[in-house]
Amino acid sequence: MDLTQTAVIIDDEIHAANNLELILNKYCPQVSVLGKAHTLSDGIQLILKSDPQIVFLDISLSADETGFDLLDVLPAKNFQVVFVTAHDNFGMDAIKRHAFDYILKPINYRELVKCVQDLAKITPKPTSPTPKLIPIPSLDGTHLIHPSDILFCQADGSYTKFHLENNKSLILSKSIKHAEQLLISNEFLRIHRSYIINTTKVNKLHTHDGKYVEIQSHIIPISKSNLEKLSQIYL
Repeated sequence: MDLTQTAVIIDDEIHAANNLELILNKYCPQVSVLGKAHTLSDGIQLILKSDPQIVFLDISLSADETGFDLLDVLPAKNFQVVFVTAHDNFGMDAIKRHAFDYILKPINYRELVKCVQDLAKITPKPTSPTPKLIPIPSLDGTHLIHPSDILFCQADGSYTKFHLENNKSLILSKSIKHAEQLLISNEFLRIHRSYIINTTKVNKLHTHDGKYVEIQSHIIPISKSNLEKLSQIYL
């Protein structure tokens, strides 16, 4: 029987995350750390990508973002939460969020070992599958968007505008290169230095008299280097 427990660590302090991983490796070898993240948006993305059984979560993730915010953003929780924090005054909040444990820093390895052993005894509760959503950090917080709601993305300086269904839009507070990394899927294709499209949303591909695609009422240019790649999809 496989007794491995998968986990991720989310802590804004890199050295603290590394220290927790070292302690787990030494005293809890049955825990496989799938990755570490240091911001709210990266933490959400890591959880959605790796689907861990345990999330070791700090409470303070930045000046205005917390681990509680992360739990609020995720629509479904198919993992156990262990808060690992220097703050000793959020125990009641942790209970309300159904956290499995609350470990204070500096970490007592015996307490951590006991927590991991107790986690191994419980049977995971069945939950609804977590939708494969895309976390988009914007100026007003992190939004979780279903890929099918995205029409295309447009570079806007160091930001990226996500054009969505129903004439909605979101501004990603990072470059289009970062957007391209978020949209790792066969559905999405960068067809121009300034545009990424959802290939399932294309109404028409124009290869004569100006090369572009139509997505609803939007006209999006195709760079010469990407025309052949796009043509292979539709022609």
